[in-house]
Amino acid sequence: LWVASQRQLKVAKTEENGSWYFFMAAMLMAFMCFEAYINYLGAKLAPELWQNERDTFRKAPYKGTSGKLLKLCELFEVPFPNKGSRPYQSIRILNQLRDLLAHGKLEEFEFTVKHSPDKNPAVIKFNLDDYISAEKAEICIGDVKQLAESLNSAFLDKIGYDLIHSTAFDGILGYSSGNQNI
Repeated sequence: LWVASQRQLKVAKTEENGSWYFFMAAMLMAFMCFEAYINYLGAKLAPELWQNERDTFRKAPYKGTSGKLLKLCELFEVPFPNKGSRPYQSIRILNQLRDLLAHGKLEEFEFTVKHSPDKNPAVIKFNLDDYISAEKAEICIGDVKQLAESLNSAFLDKIGYDLIHSTAFDGILGYSSGNQNI
């Protein structure tokens, strides 16, 4: 997933036409990678809880990706990231983007645009536009990497190198399958 995110980001930066779609895909892949990383930590560090993951993490305060992370932080006495600032704020934004894409809802609107007959009217603004841009993609994807590596380091300090890899997304975990030529 991380390699897919990085590849989409690279294409978005080099392909001006349609780059918005590649930024969207890169951001979504980065969030999915973060989710998968939290599940990786859980499966390695608390396999008994992850055995019935859907049941275990159905209710607050342990619901969803942030709830799973909270549980791991509590179990291993790792400080939970500051919810009010980056990089965690980027995770929240990407989670909202993921939910918006996964649970698409109808947007209805009506407006009138005056324009000269020789020019097209302004492009319609959609809810997704609040989430996706080149700048937002760079920031959010960078924050995903920063937070995952910071968490990985914090958990390594608590449990050592025998259960989890030394990095969150790079090395053998980052390239365990797929084409690594990004």
